[in-house]
Amino acid sequence: MKVNDTTLHLQVALSQSEQARGLMFRESLDKDHGMIFVFKEAGSRAFWMRNTPIRLDLAYIDPSGKILEVRKLYPYSETTVPSRSDAVQFVIEMNRGWFDANNLGPGSQLDLTTVANAITARGQTPADFGL
Repeated sequence: MKVNDTTLHLQVALSQSEQARGLMFRESLDKDHGMIFVFKEAGSRAFWMRNTPIRLDLAYIDPSGKILEVRKLYPYSETTVPSRSDAVQFVIEMNRGWFDANNLGPGSQLDLTTVANAITARGQTPADFGL
């Protein structure tokens, strides 16, 4: 997948069980690897780090693919990190500092074509996820 011109490799979390598990129990992520959470509707979101030992950043992303904000997540923290917007349809989790290192932040654009292709590859219909 791409954000602006930066390529990243994302595991796709579509189902509620995949989203609930997220990156729990992972000891590390490879460079430029992370997870994208794809929701069927836009809304406010909140994430936490139960059973997740790695330091992460997350990007809250609107239905058009625009990054709204990037937030830090702390290992094993059960304190939720809520979105400031109620129009979040996608969330990307990456290693801490990845967004800064790639000069990505609010206003950066996720390529939704690659998201739709990933959903199709999983046997799902992109339209069910607003794409």
